[in-house]
Amino acid sequence: MRICIIGSGNVASVMAKTLYSCGHSISVICGRNKKTASKLATTVDALYINHPSEIPDISDIYIIATDDRSIADVVKQLQDYNKTVVHTSGATAIDVLQKFKSHGVLYPINSITAKLKAVEEGTFFCIEANSSTVNRKLRKVVTDIKCKSVIINSKERLAVHVAAVFANNFVNALYQASYNLLQEQNLKFDIIKPLLLTTLNNALITEPRKHQTGPAVRKDTITLKKHLSFLKSHPELKTIYSQLSKLIEEQQK
Repeated sequence: MRICIIGSGNVASVMAKTLYSCGHSISVICGRNKKTASKLATTVDALYINHPSEIPDISDIYIIATDDRSIADVVKQLQDYNKTVVHTSGATAIDVLQKFKSHGVLYPINSITAKLKAVEEGTFFCIEANSSTVNRKLRKVVTDIKCKSVIINSKERLAVHVAAVFANNFVNALYQASYNLLQEQNLKFDIIKPLLLTTLNNALITEPRKHQTGPAVRKDTITLKKHLSFLKSHPELKTIYSQLSKLIEEQQK
């Protein structure tokens, strides 16, 4: 299948390389950052185009893999080639693509960084399409790269995106907070790694709240006060600690 990738950031780059390695033809890489986009085009043997309005009609699927703020602008600039146009956003509704007769969404539920050479096998993709034909086409693309798909609507996809931010972005920020607190005491982050793995493994077994431990669950006010006192030099973490402790208490009801 001939695929045009619009964008040259992390998602665009990893998607292009993944599809290319699985036998798809990357016909065009379109990106305003000439350095990164032209380099990506060379990597996947594609034609480099600087502006969406100049993309030639040589592809079967056009994948808009830009940041959310740019999607609507790209849509306005793209010609309607009567081919399938999709975006990869978790938070942008499918309606933004309504000018195209054939359109859909291909959102990967995973953390995609510049270091990745390919989308991790087994990754779930949220698929939304305006027709059964587009649905089948996108499901085939996902299968080709050895990933899985789930068919959902825009509201459900937004819920997935919000849930992913809680489970990934927010948790990772809390990991960094833990790292910093330990560093301040000249302690290594390694000492809590087994705890992190235990927590993750438990969460994957059943409903996470059933494995919740700690002073908030026990309603151990003495320990809670000690922790809050320890965090007095970190007012932002003290606030987060209080809010999350209340959340834990509520989740146990």
